[in-house]
Amino acid sequence: MRCVLEGAMPVDPRAERVVALPAGLALASDDEQVVPSASVTLGSSRATLYLRFEPVWESRPVQAAFLLLDPAEHSVGGPDVELEVWRARREWSGAAFSFRQQPGVTAPLARGIARSIPPLPVRVDVTELVQFAAQHPRQDHGFAVRSRSDGPLVTIATGSDGGRAPTLDVYLGSSSEAR
Repeated sequence: MRCVLEGAMPVDPRAERVVALPAGLALASDDEQVVPSASVTLGSSRATLYLRFEPVWESRPVQAAFLLLDPAEHSVGGPDVELEVWRARREWSGAAFSFRQQPGVTAPLARGIARSIPPLPVRVDVTELVQFAAQHPRQDHGFAVRSRSDGPLVTIATGSDGGRAPTLDVYLGSSSEAR
């Protein structure tokens, strides 16, 4: 969560906003029959959504980055769901794998809240994760999104059926700032 002094701007107004769509999307679940489709449900099923984005931040300083997840159209209202966004620990491929075969997670960690009444988009500040990826490109294996605990469920759109896919909004400074 980023704190900003009252009246201050969260990013430099000259920052360039770049929106990235997933280059890879996979679901790790206890249910080996589950493959991501129009939506994925996170929560008590021990499911983790893995997302990989093209490194749109190469050679430019990252001022801010936000992961945006939209609720699926058929989402049912319920209690808020706390989400965790981690870095994926190692490379992965495919659309699904069992919970035991997943690449695992590692720090840094970001947290967000999925509000279900009314269903609202989830916006998680992942600046620290993207800055880490920019500084360590060989360790950039994407994000792992999961519910913080067993309990309420949240259904996220994947974009495969015309719904809005997850996006990564990255605010970049000029290349002269990188020096």
